Amino acid sequence: MKTITRLLIWVLIVGPLSLFAQSDYYPGKIWIIVHDHEIIPVGERESNNPEFAQLLTDFGITEISQPMSFAKTPELQRLYELSTSLSEDSLFAALTRLNPNNELFLSIEKCYVPKTVSDPADYMWWLTVNDPNNDWLWSLQTIQAPQAWNITKGDTAVKVAVTDDGIDPLHPDLIGKIHPPYNYQSGSPFTPQSHGTSVATILAAETVDSGQVANGQMASIGYNTRVMFNSWGLSPCVYASSVLGANIISLSWYAGCSPPTSYLLAEQEILNNGTTIIRAAGNGTIHCGGLRLYPFSGFEDPRTIVISSTGKDDKHVNSESCSNSSTNSHYPEVDLCAPGYRIMGGTSTNGGTNTWPYYGCWGGTSQSTPIVSGTAALMYAVNPCLNSNWTQDILKNTTDPITDAANFPGVVGTGRLNAFKAVQAAQGSHSTSLDLYIKDRPEDFGYPGSYAWGWWFDKSPDIWVRNQADGFTNQTHQEPEYSSSQPVYVYVRVWNKSCDSSYAQGNLALYWSKASSSSSWPQNWDGSQPTIGDVIDVLPIPNLGPGDSKIFEFEWNILNPYIHQNWASCLLARIEDIISDPITLYPNQLEFDVYHNNNIALRNVTVVDIHPGLVLPEIGGVRYPHGRFMFVGNATTTDGNFDLTFEIPEEEEGASILEEAEVHIILDNEGWELLQTALEQHPDIRIIKEREFLVLSPRVTLENIYFSAETRIPIYVGFSFLTKEITNEETYNYRVYQNYHSDLEHITGAEHFIIHKSPRTPFYANAGSDREIRKNESTTFHAVDISETATYNWYDPQGNLIYSAKDVSVSPDITSKYKLEVIANTDGFKDYDEVTVTVKQFWIEQISPNPTNSQTLISYEIENTNSAYLIIMNSFGTIHNNYILPLNSTSHSVDVSNYTPGAYSVILVVNGIGVDSKNLIVY
Repeated sequence: MKTITRLLIWVLIVGPLSLFAQSDYYPGKIWIIVHDHEIIPVGERESNNPEFAQLLTDFGITEISQPMSFAKTPELQRLYELSTSLSEDSLFAALTRLNPNNELFLSIEKCYVPKTVSDPADYMWWLTVNDPNNDWLWSLQTIQAPQAWNITKGDTAVKVAVTDDGIDPLHPDLIGKIHPPYNYQSGSPFTPQSHGTSVATILAAETVDSGQVANGQMASIGYNTRVMFNSWGLSPCVYASSVLGANIISLSWYAGCSPPTSYLLAEQEILNNGTTIIRAAGNGTIHCGGLRLYPFSGFEDPRTIVISSTGKDDKHVNSESCSNSSTNSHYPEVDLCAPGYRIMGGTSTNGGTNTWPYYGCWGGTSQSTPIVSGTAALMYAVNPCLNSNWTQDILKNTTDPITDAANFPGVVGTGRLNAFKAVQAAQGSHSTSLDLYIKDRPEDFGYPGSYAWGWWFDKSPDIWVRNQADGFTNQTHQEPEYSSSQPVYVYVRVWNKSCDSSYAQGNLALYWSKASSSSSWPQNWDGSQPTIGDVIDVLPIPNLGPGDSKIFEFEWNILNPYIHQNWASCLLARIEDIISDPITLYPNQLEFDVYHNNNIALRNVTVVDIHPGLVLPEIGGVRYPHGRFMFVGNATTTDGNFDLTFEIPEEEEGASILEEAEVHIILDNEGWELLQTALEQHPDIRIIKEREFLVLSPRVTLENIYFSAETRIPIYVGFSFLTKEITNEETYNYRVYQNYHSDLEHITGAEHFIIHKSPRTPFYANAGSDREIRKNESTTFHAVDISETATYNWYDPQGNLIYSAKDVSVSPDITSKYKLEVIANTDGFKDYDEVTVTVKQFWIEQISPNPTNSQTLISYEIENTNSAYLIIMNSFGTIHNNYILPLNSTSHSVDVSNYTPGAYSVILVVNGIGVDSKNLIVY
């Protein structure tokens, strides 16, 4: 009550406009459409307009982006966003003054802030939004419910079935929300229970628009959605689907920890009907030891959607639940999480006998599940063609990250529910006319803009390779392995995102090409150059119903990689020959073919497996590190300048390969001529020998490389792990991509490498101890054998390979450091050691006779020096005599007859530095 009073007083003093006021525009953001790209500075290119360049400096504009570089309209391709820490009004005025006759800019615009039109009047929602001390409905804010409601507030025609322990139809937030108003299978009256009431209110509590008067206090994700309810059991679930045609079944209970046959049959029937099953994963180890629950666990049929929980901090680990202290269940069948700790939900009024309030704090997957079910109801409201497969795909591929997901690898699904993204994807993918598509990315749902341009359109999850015919169940992409007697298998998934059946129209064609960051259709794929690319096969597409998908299997007899130099391959799938769903071609721009056509998809992913026993590839008599060849260059018919980037992808999971390995790039002679100048000037490149260099930084770009039309060069990308650096990590990612130098956002293509490293016993290079020799002498190093087949390479101080063997003899003129490289032939792991040879330029050759009591002859080497002398000093340092040496001499006679008997040191000093000494005994 104190919170309400304080808020009301503030509104009265400040006024309602101050409470709800917000800017119409994004602060510091301006959009301009330029007539000429050259006015925009990019990389080292400066603006061609000095006044505009000065304006950028004055406003401290360091960030310029292209929000719609993917657009087809030329004007939108010339749209740039300027960001300043100063006022957008001031920037807008300055740009307007610079553009009196629209000579520089077609348009100058402030950026509107999208505003929600959905602001429920329900009391708990109003407090959550406006009172910083109240977060009763934080879960709706977290999943971006208002943005989802901007798209739809649900449809009462969507059939959502809830089966639970009971429900209170008299609860203020459920009045008029339960249809029919009795148990839908038995026809019997409801039994008021709090658990079922909480589930129903979280899913579909009465939610009313601003200006209306609510019966209850809650708002729910389902908004206008209604539910049909029955007491729990397996039979009501089947009845809801098979008899009543339910779109969704929301299940927040379990019956056992092992699946009877009836459960399996019921699950299959419901899903085959097209009904989506959304079920709770369970709460910690309370049930079934934290493992899968039955019925409908998602284990027997992966179409079932299994939900676990996160908290307000977006962590899966529970730190804030009000009714359950354990972290909720997590296991491989979990598909995604949703808010499930400290959730507001209704409680039973028990026919009016319980006292107000009829709400409480809940925690568990029983509560996270109806949040997902309510979101699915909104999805069905904008796309009535959805089915279980399609609904699951959208929900899983529109999630937001879970903060502590790394602590639960593979057992908390793809992330935390984002209702807005899910509803938006469902709406965007709806089509009333036939529309078959193949995904470019997991979040590609077949409509324009469903994923951002540049987010790697060439990694289709709907294309994968298997070296055995198991790809229907095992959808992990493998690198194709050559066999003269056995094909490899390629699998392609096709989706029908429309409400129409395909009626067996069209064909699915699959093509291969040597991997490249620049490729053109059709010449690199159609078999006109059969060692460059060719068609694999064309399969007819059978009838696909609305929302259905099908996986096609292709057999591929790959070219012998040993004949064709260990090349990586790229795969291109095209849905062809459907008159109502044609392909729009973009000549010379295969990347646009893929991005703008949902019936074309590209898989440009190479898997490099490195494990003991996998011998290093030998190409042209030379052993290469594990890796693959690919093309870079210009596959178009127009000359151009390009940037070539080698990088560790930030958005990918896995360790940083540069922390454990060397990344080698090997060129041919033509490639060396084209890239040598750029390489020699680059601080993050180390040239280790002609035509080979190492990449030293996580992201290295060679800028403004000129490639004439239809010119591509092969590069070899290889990986050598260092035994001193290896960790327990097993998976790494790397990427080589290319873009137009004049347009940094226009990526022509990429090759993506997934590197798998197996554990191995480390070894260490040992070159022996340092050596000291005299000028013109030689010495021999003996590398310590590592007890496995290996290559031993010796490099001089300049990094040149001087010998490949365990033993090497050297004769340096000056003190030099040599490097030993040991490479295990089985897997390419390597280690280095260094050894120093100190070369003495000046020395004492001999003292004779020694011992002596009269004359002794001291011979030495002092050639090419400016000054030299000898010091003879007793062991206490109290007596010493100096003898200046003629520079052309090689010996000097010393009379020691007057020396006190004892031990002396003879020291040779050259150019003021003591360089050698020997002992002298006087008796």
